[in-house]
Parts: sequence; structure tokens; C-alpha cells
Amino acid sequence: MPDFADDLVLSEVLNVHRLLLDTNGAVEETETIETALARIGNATEVDRVYIFQVVPGAGGEMYASQRHEWTSPNIVPEIDNPALQNIPLRKSGYTRWIELFQSYAPVVGSVHDFPTEEKPLLEEQGIRTILVLPIFDESEFWGFVGFDDCTAGRDWTASDIDLLITLSFSLGVVLSGTGATPLVTASELYLRLIDRLLRVHSVVFSETDPAHLVLRSRIRMRVLSAMYRFVTKDADSHRIETRHFFPELRPIYKQLCDDYGYGDLGELVLDLNDGDLDIERALDIAILLVEVIVNAFHHFGAAFTGSTIAVTTRVEAGRFELVVSGRDRYGTMLTGMHVFDGMAYDLFRHVRERLRAEIVPHRFNEVLFRVSIPI
Repeated sequence: MPDFADDLVLSEVLNVHRLLLDTNGAVEETETIETALARIGNATEVDRVYIFQVVPGAGGEMYASQRHEWTSPNIVPEIDNPALQNIPLRKSGYTRWIELFQSYAPVVGSVHDFPTEEKPLLEEQGIRTILVLPIFDESEFWGFVGFDDCTAGRDWTASDIDLLITLSFSLGVVLSGTGATPLVTASELYLRLIDRLLRVHSVVFSETDPAHLVLRSRIRMRVLSAMYRFVTKDADSHRIETRHFFPELRPIYKQLCDDYGYGDLGELVLDLNDGDLDIERALDIAILLVEVIVNAFHHFGAAFTGSTIAVTTRVEAGRFELVVSGRDRYGTMLTGMHVFDGMAYDLFRHVRERLRAEIVPHRFNEVLFRVSIPI
């Protein structure tokens, strides 16, 4: 089983994003997608990667048909299997899958543990463990991409799933022909930035543990995944209400605690005033917030255990303000943090220029970070 902290997997995910989003019709769609599936299949060391399109039918039925597939050398391809065309999902026992997809959730786990009605078709293909992610055309369910392990089996972690969920976004853009929507535009810019920073930091910070560089990039990808899941639920809206979106970052905070060994970190307290932002600004502000928290982990080290981070937002006089503060386990204010280390500086500079953001001088020692942005 591959180690998903490996730089190769993250790099290939970013390479596949670039392949999918940079084609602009220059490469035949089928060739592009199947090249993408092969690259991610080899990198993750699964046995089969495939895409199904799902179309609605009478009586609420939904029909799934396989459109693309990659298999490892020792696995029998299923692309010509007639049983995988026009599958009536509800009638065939896959109502649970439809409900998960429509809730923007994955199908994941060991086939042995799946409901009885789901097993026959999966076992016929020799699948031991599976991860299936929905693909959306904006807010419309388009189909799904699946990753089969037919040999060793594996446990898919939340971080693994988030990394691959971002691929379902790029696949949806190519397969559906989605134009330059706000989410697509903001995500493309962000993906290119993550890609560039990983490559630059790998050289500039060559003495740094490569696993740490990868972890930082994976955290940034999780922010994008959170935005994708949130916006997909309401693609008609080009504005994001911060009091609804920021709570979506809580799982990232918990994952940070686990990744850095601070399992008993404490709370992420959110005091969010009413206010909305366009998708691009909301994504950039989420990036800033997560970078501040990551830098706090590094700066305070073990002293961060049991700490509480408080995030406050307010909108007034045409500006959005984000304030981050913290207290240690004893209730003492956390002070003296340098906001961004060198690894985050390029990202911060990029976001600051795009947002025309101003770092507000700290009036109180307990403030770790304060930024004001015109809206």
C-alpha cells in the first residue's frame, strides 16, 4: 500500500489537475481523461480507475454507464463489460450510493462490509476495497469516479479522500464542459499556486523534511476540497456567507491536530458576523486562516497542546475583517508569533495582492493575526 504522505502522489494529483484544466480543446477529451486516470492510478497504486456517467430515467431511476477506465497490467479491463452499461442503480441495490453522492459524500470501504445487495457486481470484478467519488456539473450530479483495489485492500483516510475529491472537481469541468464559473476560476488559480509553491519550496527549503512540505500542500488542498463541497451544494450562488462556510473548516483543524500530534488541542471558536463574500475572496480568506493556524502550530510547538484558537469576523464600512487570537491550556494569551514563515510568505503575498488586503497593526498582544479586506 502506498504512503499517501509521499510527495509522488501529491505531485501527480497536481500534474493531473494541470493536464485536465490546461487542455483547452487541444487534446482529444478521451485521450486526456484516460491519460489522467492512468497517471493517478499508477501514483496511488490502485488496480482500477474508472468514470461512470449517470443519467435520470422514469420513476426516479438513475442509469449508470462506464465511459472511461484504466487498469493495472494484471487486472482484467471491464470497459467492454455489457453489465456495466445502463445499470439501473436503484433497482440493482445501489440506492445508498445515490443518497451518498447527492449528499456530496463518498462511497468507501471494504466490499466485504457492504450491504448484501451491493456485493454481487463488485465481487464479480474482484474488488476488495473501493473509493467512489461523485462528479458534479456545477450543482448537478453528473456521475462518479472510482478507485478499486483488487489485491491488497486498503484503508482510505479522510486526507486521502480530500486529495482525490479535488480531482473529481477537475474531471467535472472537463466532462461537463463547464465554463469559467467563479468556482472554476478561483480553483484553477489556487491549484496553480499550490503546485508552484510545492516545487519552489522543495528547492528553497531542501533541508526541510519532505514530508512536512507535502503536509503543508495537502492542507491547502483540503481547503479547496472544503470550498468545492460547500459551493457545489448551491452553484447558483456566487456569494458565500461566512457564518455558513467557515464551520466547514473545522474538520481541517481537527486533522491538523492529528497530523501535528496535538490530539487534545482544544477548541476552534468561531464568532462570525453576518456578511457574504464572492467565491474567490472567500477561498483566499480561508487560505489565510488555515496558514495562520499552521504557523501557530510551528511557532508554539508543544505549548499549543490544549490551546484554543478564536476566529472573529466582522463586516463594516465596506471592509471584511478577520481576527485570529489564542489562549494556551492555562488561559494565558498566546503572543509573539511571527505570522508567516518563509514557506507561507509567497502564498500570503499572492493572496494579499489579489485581495488588496491590509495587515492591521496589533493593538492588543493577544491578537495573532488581523487582516482587513475591501469587499
